Amino acid sequence: MEILQSIPEVFLFGSVILFYISALLLTFLLFFAESTEEGFIAFFATTVFVVITSVWGTLDPLQYFTWSYLGLYLGIGFVYSLIRTYFYGRKPIKPYKRYHTEEVPVTNKELSDHRKTEIQTRKGYLKGNVFRWWFLFPVSLISWILTDLVKDAFTWIYDKLENVYESILDFGLRMEEDKPIKRG
Repeated sequence: MEILQSIPEVFLFGSVILFYISALLLTFLLFFAESTEEGFIAFFATTVFVVITSVWGTLDPLQYFTWSYLGLYLGIGFVYSLIRTYFYGRKPIKPYKRYHTEEVPVTNKELSDHRKTEIQTRKGYLKGNVFRWWFLFPVSLISWILTDLVKDAFTWIYDKLENVYESILDFGLRMEEDKPIKRG
């Protein structure tokens, strides 16, 4: 009960529930903006939330926009965007797929052109990604941890244990081969 008493009472249109619903909606929209890579959704949702809570609520979010908080937030976001840019560059390039015929072998020029196109495409998306990572780093970090890093961790673990599982499978297959064939 002490925890509930330490939470400040904030109201929106005279209701605590409306405030928490709007805060949850903002959180959902921020994660949605991150997953769809649309920073404008996050900007619009945050602006609407700040205006509504400032005008019709008891919480004034603008009191938290001090130079020290803003500098700290932007500094952490900047470092995070540098880290994400590095890992964005490390993502493997999509394999080349030829859509017309498979009878003619793929030339080195085709592979080189494909690689250049993929790199240019990735660089084209970089500006939007960098600003989203920079300004939405708390949401982006959580999203990144729950999607890419967890998947990479499980892939790494499986790669380390792959030989063990394949050996067990081979052993089981050999045991099955050694059994006499039953005739029915």
